[in-house]
Amino acid sequence: MTELSLVEFFAIIAPLPILIAAAIGLMRIQWASKQNRYIVLLVVFASISQIIATLLWWEQVNNMFVSHVFTIVECYLLLQYYSFQFEEKAKRLIKIVSWLFVGLGIVDFVSSYNNWNMNAFSKGVECAILIIVSLITWTKTMVDMSESNLLSKPFFWVNSAVLVYFSANSLLFAFSESILSGERTIGLSLWAIHLFFMTVYYSLISIGLWKMPQK
Repeated sequence: MTELSLVEFFAIIAPLPILIAAAIGLMRIQWASKQNRYIVLLVVFASISQIIATLLWWEQVNNMFVSHVFTIVECYLLLQYYSFQFEEKAKRLIKIVSWLFVGLGIVDFVSSYNNWNMNAFSKGVECAILIIVSLITWTKTMVDMSESNLLSKPFFWVNSAVLVYFSANSLLFAFSESILSGERTIGLSLWAIHLFFMTVYYSLISIGLWKMPQK
């Protein structure tokens, strides 16, 4: 399989786990806690964004502006989700960070060259923030869960998704401009890797949404 066809393959299948996650979230939203509703909102917004981005990609229209907008919303919703895992002081701090990131994302969006470039800076910052928060909550929360019920917790699957995805893509986002301006074959291969981990990301989130207890 050539590099281009590999990217096309993942571009085709990448929206599927997002749409599946959105469908599961909407079907089970009546049982979702206030915390888990942020994840439902995330996957619904992600499915809409991915459909728009994919249609623009197939029409060979630059879709980088979608990434700018989605990054802002994604980081905000995930930080609001994580805030439920902390006590009041830490919760307020995370909410402040979420709004600061919204401001940063808007500045990055406006200052980009007509918004045609990848938002490498805000993506890199998002990765750093979410990796740190997910690691903190991993050590804080997982010790309170016994091995017998660990896999039944929606948070376990969502946090695993965040940690795996943003860790795997942190270097890609941080150095995306250098990668995209270099050899095309390398850029396509790395983009295929990004799409692969995005598929893993939403697949794990889907499991987490499915694990939400019915009340």
